[in-house]
Amino acid sequence: MALLIQKKFKLTGLFRTLYFIPVVISTAVAATVFKLIYNKEFGILNNVLKTLHLPTTNFLSNPDTAMNGVIMLGIWKGVGFFMIIFLAGLNNIPQDLYEAARVDGATKIQQFFRITLPLLNRTTAFVVIMTTIDAIKLSGLVFVLTSGGPNGATETAVYYIYKMAFQQMQMGYGTAAAFILFAIVLAISLVQMRLFRNAEH
Repeated sequence: MALLIQKKFKLTGLFRTLYFIPVVISTAVAATVFKLIYNKEFGILNNVLKTLHLPTTNFLSNPDTAMNGVIMLGIWKGVGFFMIIFLAGLNNIPQDLYEAARVDGATKIQQFFRITLPLLNRTTAFVVIMTTIDAIKLSGLVFVLTSGGPNGATETAVYYIYKMAFQQMQMGYGTAAAFILFAIVLAISLVQMRLFRNAEH
């Protein structure tokens, strides 16, 4: 997406705005809208399936599909932010490198794999670390969409901590789980930073 909107043309500003709108939409509002979209009786998604003569299902009530619904909403909500991060990284790559590559006869694909990707290493490291942390601490979408159901199919770590601490009032248990989650996130971040640093060298 960042590559698509990097080039300047008449509708570039419009597309950038459209791609970024989901980021600024409230989590509660986005989750409520998607809850209606996923509805089995009158949801848009099931109406499309009916039109295509495919079987309909209640996505959020089926343990096999509920997490997929949460994931799709999470991707839609966050992709615009990381698109902007990648766009900033692309704009920091000197154009002289591409001009030199074109003079040497490099194709667009070769330029992408030999210039663009290597010089986006730091940006990619940041995005991977942030998306991993976001996935681990996902809770707001789950809270509105499914409340951890059905049968715990969409219960994430943060929602589990919330349930233990504030629904079942087991504060000590919830606090211990939160510290374990912090240690896991820290360990994953350190490992990812080390891997990307080694790849860069």
